[in-house]
Amino acid sequence: MSGPGVSIELAGRIPGETEERLRELLVELSDHFTQERPDSYFMGVVPQRLGIATADDPDHSRPFCVSFGGPGYAYEDVFAGDHDYPDLDLGGLIGFTPAYDLHVIGTCNRQVDHVTAAMLTASVMDIVGGVVNIEVSERQLPAVRALPGFLGHADGWGRVFGSQEMLRSWALHPGFRLG
Repeated sequence: MSGPGVSIELAGRIPGETEERLRELLVELSDHFTQERPDSYFMGVVPQRLGIATADDPDHSRPFCVSFGGPGYAYEDVFAGDHDYPDLDLGGLIGFTPAYDLHVIGTCNRQVDHVTAAMLTASVMDIVGGVVNIEVSERQLPAVRALPGFLGHADGWGRVFGSQEMLRSWALHPGFRLG
């Protein structure tokens, strides 16, 4: 079953030293870690290392992939498709035109996976910066708009943009679930 996915929009390619700090964070948060390509990390994230309490199986890690997109990365064509928003000035909405992105993808779909995806993404943003891009339902939109760090909504696309503060706040909200 497919799990939650979150994107971080980036104004440019992150420098090598920042990428190394990111790699160190991912290793620290995981009980196993592999890097099969320079732009993709596969890991078992331990939710407790992100401050997430789990009642069931507290020692069990959650499978995640973190991968870069954009010019020069393996998923360059996916990046172009992900940013094709007709009639939307994404740069005007978030303050820059994305040149790269970073995806945090869970491969399981329980609530703990959604919370872990949000908190992992916020921790990644603490290092790489950027603007989070998440999918929300129309029912969730009013709650998300009221969160600190909310930047904007792409009408008709179900996409919301904001800071890591918005993402952390949303993960603690009673109606939280990533699209």
